[in-house]
Amino acid sequence: MSLCLVRRESGDIVVPHLKIAATFWSRFRGLQLQKPLAADEGLLIAPCGSVHTHWMRFAIDIVMLNGEGTVLAVRSQVRPWKLCPAPKGTRFVLETLGGTNQLTDGDDLRLSIPEGYSPPLPVAQLVQTEKIP
Repeated sequence: MSLCLVRRESGDIVVPHLKIAATFWSRFRGLQLQKPLAADEGLLIAPCGSVHTHWMRFAIDIVMLNGEGTVLAVRSQVRPWKLCPAPKGTRFVLETLGGTNQLTDGDDLRLSIPEGYSPPLPVAQLVQTEKIP
């Protein structure tokens, strides 16, 4: 099992293969100059308050989350060389391949982690702890 992002209430997997950018350099690099993500991949940037797509080679969907994992805003098909300010309260940003996002404002997300994995401190509060029905 890999690190993934799920809807808290239902446990539906939103992003099956998630990477986390939680250090200065991993956040700085983000998806710049990277190959396009696969449809089932995403990058969670933490902490993050705004996004740009400079030096990117493909369009992305951007999902802005507050500190509890609630979706505050969604921007779809953001092309390279754009700025995307986030709404007040944004703590995390999820980037996925353009056109693959299924999330809407108000969705509540959590991280589902493999046994033995220690998430980076900036995202620790997003870890799914309750049992999913």
